[in-house]
Amino acid sequence: MTGGMTRVILVMKRPGNVRVIADALASLGAACVAAPDELALEAALGGDLAPAAVLVDAADFGPRIGTICDMLRSRKLPFIALSPPNVSMQARRAFLGAAHHLHKPVGKRLLQELVQGLMQPGSDHQQEWDAGRKGGVCG
Repeated sequence: MTGGMTRVILVMKRPGNVRVIADALASLGAACVAAPDELALEAALGGDLAPAAVLVDAADFGPRIGTICDMLRSRKLPFIALSPPNVSMQARRAFLGAAHHLHKPVGKRLLQELVQGLMQPGSDHQQEWDAGRKGGVCG
C-alpha cells in the first residue's frame, strides 16, 4: 500500500461485490482489503494500520453477522452495515453501534460520501460516530 492510501475493509464473500465497491472507493484514496470470513477479518484487523472504516454485507453471513459486528464494536471501529431490505431482527440487533446501516442496493455516491466522512477526522460523519461510540447508538 502506498502513502496517502486509507484502509477500508470489505467484509463480504462475493468477489464481484468486493470489486465494485473497491472501484467505487478507489477515487477516495481508499485501499480496500477483502475479508470474506471471520479469519480473514481477524487477519486484516491485526496489522499496524487501523482501517478508517469497515463495510459489512450482512447478506453473506446469516446468524454469524452478530459475531462479526461484535469484533468491530470491541475494537471501536466505525462500520457500515449493508443489508437487504428484509433483514432479520437478529441482524438489526447486530447492527447496533454501526456508523450507518444501508439497505441494498446502495447508490455509489451515497456510499462514497459516507465512507469519505469516516475517513476524514473532524467530519460530521466522524463526529457522529465518535459521539455514538462514547454513549449511544449511531446509525
